[in-house]
Amino acid sequence: MSGSRKVTAPGVVRLAVELGLVPSHAEIRRDGSVQWKSETFSYIGFVYREDEDLAWTLWVGDANFPDVEGGMLSVPIMGEPYSMPWPTRVDDNLTTFLRNGLGEAARFVKSREDLCLLLASRDNVRRGHVTTRFFEGNHPARFVGALVIARDMGRADLEADVLGKLAGLEGGRQIRQRQGVGDDARS
Repeated sequence: MSGSRKVTAPGVVRLAVELGLVPSHAEIRRDGSVQWKSETFSYIGFVYREDEDLAWTLWVGDANFPDVEGGMLSVPIMGEPYSMPWPTRVDDNLTTFLRNGLGEAARFVKSREDLCLLLASRDNVRRGHVTTRFFEGNHPARFVGALVIARDMGRADLEADVLGKLAGLEGGRQIRQRQGVGDDARS
């Protein structure tokens, strides 16, 4: 991306590809969104204007389950700082913002086990310049997502941990004790 052209959301995504932060096989859309898959994960990112700032969000989900953006088997990741003034040209500030943000976000989730643990976290998790940005109060749904992944991996230890967290929620003991709730997820 030339430093003299107008900076657009898709142009920022193309710059991220040029910088090696997003794989070259990623599908870039006109609205500034980008999608790609690895063997383990599905990714969908958004570069957008928020007021007069440039911001981005990357969702990382389990590739074994197709629902990524906003789904219970994915984690939203955002930068710290969250945004920067919308650039008028490509410069070091923009490339640093992308490297410290989108670049780190693409490597944030290390494994399916890590995804399970992130989903089972009650609070946001920060690593480097990026953090998960879970919606307030959605941890029960995320715990169920973590349970699905733990069971798909055959990890009884992770499953027990997540069931313990579910049981710790208000009304959770009743949910866990109901016949079939835990068993249905295995079917």
